[in-house]
Amino acid sequence: MRIRQGVAVAGAVTAISLLATAGAGAATKVGNECTVSTGAGNIAAVQLAKDPASPLPIATPIAGVVTKWQVTLIEVPESVPTKMMVFRPTADPKQFQAVAESPTVTVHSGANVFDVRIPVQAGDRFASGGATPGGALYCFTGSTLDVVGLGILPPVGGTFATLVEQDEVLVGVLATVEPDADGDGYGDETQDLCPQSASFQAACPVLVLDAYALPGNGAAKVLVSSSIETTITVSGTAALPKSKGKASSSAKAKLKKVKKKVKPGKIAKFTLKFPGSLKSALSSLAPGKAVSLKIKASGKNLAGVAGSDKTTLKLKGSG
Repeated sequence: MRIRQGVAVAGAVTAISLLATAGAGAATKVGNECTVSTGAGNIAAVQLAKDPASPLPIATPIAGVVTKWQVTLIEVPESVPTKMMVFRPTADPKQFQAVAESPTVTVHSGANVFDVRIPVQAGDRFASGGATPGGALYCFTGSTLDVVGLGILPPVGGTFATLVEQDEVLVGVLATVEPDADGDGYGDETQDLCPQSASFQAACPVLVLDAYALPGNGAAKVLVSSSIETTITVSGTAALPKSKGKASSSAKAKLKKVKKKVKPGKIAKFTLKFPGSLKSALSSLAPGKAVSLKIKASGKNLAGVAGSDKTTLKLKGSG
């Protein structure tokens, strides 16, 4: 196997070669699934161009959160400290803003996967770097279309400027970017169990409703409590007595819906006014008879899942 010597950068220590035999949703993988064979200290390496045949993008095509990153290292007797850095493009194609970084980790031979939580924007690129020899990890490919930029390792908030370009090289970092629909800084697929709300990362609260109705003067008073803050709609339907001389089923009186926001732990009061048809039916109702008013309180939780509670109120005649 051909082993190549890394490139030296002004102000950085000379890159070292890791001398050994090479080993063999929506979430988006960005970077390179290559096997690292070379590292350099006190510098950072960022991908400037790649062979179009490469299946993975140089930059993340979506905004979201990096939830894990991976480095695969050839068989070597020593471990290598490094970190993943997030570089954001500037107007100069060879300069980037260092916007975030992972903690420094220790890379061993074989595949190394590290969990992180780093928000990113579309267009961001992933670099590797380290203050110790071997921190900037990259792979040799033999393709002149694979080009990396090497420069002084910047702090977060600093600017990375390409001082040296090297072809036939890929940055040895593979990042997994997950969407972040609610913008809470947690990946929607593995870190956020409630991507519909930035207030919750655990499972979205379940909507539990409890409704109780009382008769009133020309209206029904409905008391509703909810387990979460949500908009509740209360509706009612009453089956009216059959009219004389008609064999068809009873007509129905629909009460106008009432909607309002309900806070958890609070009892909200709703008033369903009786329409004229129901008032007329109650006024002519025979003694001992009643009309059943079916009432429903409904709403949705943060995930858009509907919940409801039903109750029935017996309305006696007013005649």
